[in-house]
Amino acid sequence: MIAYSREEMVSVTDLLKTLRQTLDKISHHSVEKIAVMKNNRPEAVMLSIDEYERIKELADMAEHIGLAELIRERKETPKESYIPFNDVMAKAGIVL
Repeated sequence: MIAYSREEMVSVTDLLKTLRQTLDKISHHSVEKIAVMKNNRPEAVMLSIDEYERIKELADMAEHIGLAELIRERKETPKESYIPFNDVMAKAGIVL
């Protein structure tokens, strides 16, 4: 679980009162993230656009690496192990 410092937490009620200041904290990198608390539990996290884009790029890269690994594994699958397309479709209840 991610830890949040006191200045990285804000209640929904306080966020509504201090939205501009909270956005300034994030956009000026005074804090890395803001946890929006509801009933004393983190409900959402606010990040700067730079941080969000960095995280999104890393997630996309991880997905591409996973796909590349899957492709590599499938290339090594012997052709005798292949299942004909029509058999797969029939098993799924799709008649071509």
